[in-house]
Amino acid sequence: MDFRLRGYLCRYWVRKIRKEYQKLQSGKESTLTAMQVKRLSDIGFDFNPRGINGNKTHKERWETRLQALKEYKARKGDFTLNEREEPKMFHIILNIRKAYKAREKGASNALTDERIAQLEEIGFDFMRRKAPTVRDVPRSWEERFQQLL
Repeated sequence: MDFRLRGYLCRYWVRKIRKEYQKLQSGKESTLTAMQVKRLSDIGFDFNPRGINGNKTHKERWETRLQALKEYKARKGDFTLNEREEPKMFHIILNIRKAYKAREKGASNALTDERIAQLEEIGFDFMRRKAPTVRDVPRSWEERFQQLL
């Protein structure tokens, strides 16, 4: 079997085990048995990895992102950026916009009414503004001149 494929499948399996462990810890039905937990614990399996966010709660991670958004807005003046400028900030903004669109379509997600209000307070633009296309630009000299007025 290809190593990359094994690595992918292993990551998928580990993620599944961690989700099942969380279910077990919260008293929900899980496919993970006590014997499996013991065997994994015996080999030093980490059920709660720290990762890049450490042991922060969802609320703490949100507050960190909100603060980063406030600082970005103070520096740049708006939330228009491309991925090459600041990739992490780009993806934070992109994910918030995706979550907002999903909520508009009736999906429930981590973007609560309270979080939307916090974003609105800092002037967050939920709808990405697209750059004008050739079709948007007036074609005649007179039309362009009128834009100057």
